[in-house]
Amino acid sequence: MCDKHEFVFEFDKAYTAQLIEKFEASPQHPLTIDVAPPRKGVYALYFKGKLVYAGKALDTTLKRRLNEHGRKIYSRRNIKLADVTCRFLLIDSDWYVRAGEHALITSYKPDWNASGFGSHVPGRERRLKGGCPSSPLRVCTSITDFSPVFGDSLLSSVGD
Repeated sequence: MCDKHEFVFEFDKAYTAQLIEKFEASPQHPLTIDVAPPRKGVYALYFKGKLVYAGKALDTTLKRRLNEHGRKIYSRRNIKLADVTCRFLLIDSDWYVRAGEHALITSYKPDWNASGFGSHVPGRERRLKGGCPSSPLRVCTSITDFSPVFGDSLLSSVGD
């Protein structure tokens, strides 16, 4: 008998297809302070319309994680925060959050995921992998590089 009669349900493909469909139907938002609620889930960052980073908020919240990314991007040279948008989905189950991040990364293969951008240990992945030449991220040299428009709210908005 040939294997064309065999059926194996591929849960990962079904979950990925549904997650991507729902994700792409969700609205994009400017990456601003407190853009997301204090809940867990998955998210993506877009630079000039291109999905460049996908991540999860599991041991933290989407609000906190996106605030961290906003501050990090704002403190870089060669990139404007106004050029960055985000999408996110709220997901309650830890397993589905992990599976959702994996689905986003494998489906879109975002450039910044290989650069060490989302790492909580600055530069760790760049040192290990040699960096990401396509990333426009450059570190500011002093606190005076921050805009007075955001002031203390940008620097202190890490909390939930």
